[in-house]
Amino acid sequence: MTLLERGVSQMGKILDKLKQHCTSCQDFVFAKRITGKYVRTRTRILIWECPHCNNLWQDPRRLKDIGDLDGGNKVR
Repeated sequence: MTLLERGVSQMGKILDKLKQHCTSCQDFVFAKRITGKYVRTRTRILIWECPHCNNLWQDPRRLKDIGDLDGGNKVR
């Protein structure tokens, strides 16, 4: 295997890790990632959007504090 072939193989593995399984159309896609916040709370959520069917779904883990996304620095 040449160096170029190894690089292409590794890139394919990295790209596969970035893809998500759409809960509606069942495609394996590069979902648009949206960071949301509930009004009047500090709770943040992650929402993904399928570029094929525009279905939205929520990441099962919740980020409880705004500071969780920026390394602990509180956003005001």
